[in-house]
Amino acid sequence: MTAAPSLVIGKANPKRGTGSGFGDGHRIRWAPDSLSLVLASGRPASGSGFLRRAPHMILRRCAALLPGGVQEELRRLRFCRRARRGNFSPNEPEADILYRIVSVGDWVLDVGANVGQYTLLLSRLVGGAGRVLAIEPMANTVATLAAVAKLATYRNITILNVAASDRFAVAAFDVPIDDDGLDNYERARIAGRGPIPVLAVPLDALQLPSPIALAKIDAEGHELPVLVGMRRTLERDHPILIVEENEDSPSGFLVGLGYSARRLVRSPNTIYYYGPAHAELIASL
Repeated sequence: MTAAPSLVIGKANPKRGTGSGFGDGHRIRWAPDSLSLVLASGRPASGSGFLRRAPHMILRRCAALLPGGVQEELRRLRFCRRARRGNFSPNEPEADILYRIVSVGDWVLDVGANVGQYTLLLSRLVGGAGRVLAIEPMANTVATLAAVAKLATYRNITILNVAASDRFAVAAFDVPIDDDGLDNYERARIAGRGPIPVLAVPLDALQLPSPIALAKIDAEGHELPVLVGMRRTLERDHPILIVEENEDSPSGFLVGLGYSARRLVRSPNTIYYYGPAHAELIASL
């Protein structure tokens, strides 16, 4: 049997030229069949004192030493595994009330879909007669999102690999690096001189044939241009909006369109709603 490859914690990260912070000499063997790490001696990583204290951090720093393509594949496998096990819901209070907002047959938008946690949940709620349009600008993340979408019960997910904005343009995106040396695609955002070009599209240009009942928008500070670019849709359909709060709040713009706002406890988002019917629904949440 061929021995599993080993990694040495403490070697420089070729991507950033920085060490892992653990010092040299901790050799770890990668066991791809179980998506786990074991010490070179054959003992599970959790059996070592310092590894037992921070197993998640160790795994992430080991992953940062792997080639980019391997990192992406492991990321895809991890999220697909969670989706299959039903451990994939968004860790936000809005996820617990979506069943009261969305109905079977609705069309909904997931802007900034990331790996598809809201997308998969919404797909189940709108059923086979509905549709989820998942907007995700990062191609690497779209690959994982597409894999997750294949696990959905209904074939009702449409993925668009574009950035939603207020005009057609080529936007420059930057992907920050987290403390463990991994690309943090969840925080990818438009930056003036970002290295990743992405086509930006106003959502009104899609001329969607069905009314939009809900739009969840998480655009890392770009929420206002996203909403400006879908103004006609807002005026036509008056969807309920779940919008992540950032420095450039869209509150003034949406209030000008007749929307009201409510924020749930311990939520990074604001719920915007329109008219008495929605006001009664939101007040009951």
